Amino acid sequence: MKKENKIDKSTGELSAKWSNLFYIASLLILSIYQYIKTGTLGTEFIILMIGLVLFFLTYFIKNKS
Repeated sequence: MKKENKIDKSTGELSAKWSNLFYIASLLILSIYQYIKTGTLGTEFIILMIGLVLFFLTYFIKNKS
């Protein structure tokens, strides 16, 4: 199995960062739209919050070590 070099690793991290940002923005926009339309927060908001908790949890664990 080929070892991952620094360029491959940074490319992977960059693509993960942008895809995560896309999902966060999409879920946020959808949650705001649904709240305005129906007056309630749906499952999109719950998924968004779980994703943000996981993101910050892994961010703090990674930076702590």
